[in-house]
Amino acid sequence: SIKAAKPRLERIETDILNNFKRLGVAARTLDGKERLFQLHAVFHMDEQLPFQFEWDWLAPSGLSTKDFIAPSSFEFRTGKQFRMGKKYGAVSFLQILAPELNDRLLADFLDMESSLIVSMHIQSVDQVKAIKTVKRKITDLDRSKIEEQKKAVRAGYDMDISATRS
Repeated sequence: SIKAAKPRLERIETDILNNFKRLGVAARTLDGKERLFQLHAVFHMDEQLPFQFEWDWLAPSGLSTKDFIAPSSFEFRTGKQFRMGKKYGAVSFLQILAPELNDRLLADFLDMESSLIVSMHIQSVDQVKAIKTVKRKITDLDRSKIEEQKKAVRAGYDMDISATRS
């Protein structure tokens, strides 16, 4: 119910803001209109379209909030590249399996010399489980490397040339 959800969401909001504060990051909660403004800014980069929206426009117009922020078009020709209005973009996925994650990683992404939007979906994992998963991935990679080396030898390549030395 809304009555039960509201206090729970407020507690989560407070916890998140406090965690950012401990990291030395200034953060504040955005209301619905501010979030729409941010999305409009993303969807209309380099365009001179001002964001115009009022909540009381929705019912009489029959429009939804999406109609006020959407770009002129979306085009998805390949799995990775897209076009949004007149802007071209690409999407990449990076999965990091590590027992710890330093906030320096995010800072390095944000310091790049390009227009970049970073969305992080972080799932905490028990440290023992994380270490086991990383070790298992390393074993899988080593096994795959050995298989490729065997294929290279069967194909007549010299092991001294094809083997990667660590």
